[in-house]
Amino acid sequence: MDFFPSPSIYGSEKYFHWKLSDNPIGTGLANIAETNTGDVASSATLTPKHVLVKGRFTSIAEIGDTYTSKQHLRKGLFLSLVESNWETALASGYQFVYGTPNQNSLPGYIKKAQYAVVDELSMESFVALCHVAPLLCKKIPTRLALIIGGVSKILFRVWYRTFLGKRKVAGMEIQDKKFKFLPEGWEEFILRCSSQYDFILDRSRLVTEWRYIRNPHQYRLVTLKEGGILQGFAVYLIKEEGGIKRMKIVDLLAAQGTKPRCLALINTIVDRAFELNVADVEIWCATRSKLRDAVRRSGFLRKGQINVIARCAVDVDIFSNLQDVHFCMGDTDNG
Repeated sequence: MDFFPSPSIYGSEKYFHWKLSDNPIGTGLANIAETNTGDVASSATLTPKHVLVKGRFTSIAEIGDTYTSKQHLRKGLFLSLVESNWETALASGYQFVYGTPNQNSLPGYIKKAQYAVVDELSMESFVALCHVAPLLCKKIPTRLALIIGGVSKILFRVWYRTFLGKRKVAGMEIQDKKFKFLPEGWEEFILRCSSQYDFILDRSRLVTEWRYIRNPHQYRLVTLKEGGILQGFAVYLIKEEGGIKRMKIVDLLAAQGTKPRCLALINTIVDRAFELNVADVEIWCATRSKLRDAVRRSGFLRKGQINVIARCAVDVDIFSNLQDVHFCMGDTDNG
């Protein structure tokens, strides 16, 4: 059964089987309200996650896939399913449920479902423009769009070269390949990186293989090694949106000495974007993340704020005094 009318993987039975049934942390939940004819009137899912908070693992869940058909708006279906998900989360022992709703859904969560925006987890979206001709073709004549797009592509490449430079420090070995398996030394690398943050979601081998390798989408992995030892990685995805090829950096993590390593990884991906004539490259990063400074210095432009909401168990104060937070697109169901 395909839940949503969409030509993409999102909404397909394969997608929900991966997300909810194949999850190594635990079986997720899909709350579905159907019409008399069996169509989906409204939906909301709950995906189990693990997060490391100041060195301690905590069980949490992400709420997502909230949908209500136009014919069934303002009938209380959204609130009913969201509340049902929360009751399931409490019964399952989750310490909090989080989500990244769009601007249409956000007011409902805040005003009616007792969720709150968590400033400590807030993210920002940054974008690098590459080949803008496909974007311009929707607004101006094709020939003019191609001319402007060709010139701007050269200028954009000079722009990012100015900020990123070569960015490959002596001794760095960088590889960009299809994400089919995790590199040697993964667990030790993740352990080192996780100790740098007060808040970071589980990136153990089992969870990362599920998130990216078994995902119906096709991801690419960029690894950075120094002296044969893994020191950083990035995961990116190329998607067609409205006939426009776009790239999303969904995960990016580096060991101590984050900035030069992150810049080297970003540089590799931006170069790849220009080679493939991708319209733009987008990345999300937490405002309190070590990654944010590297992204800002890479020449990417700030696109906007990503609201992260959460509802916590009564006796939980999990977000207080968080200083270093690693939270990105791959920690949500948006990438």
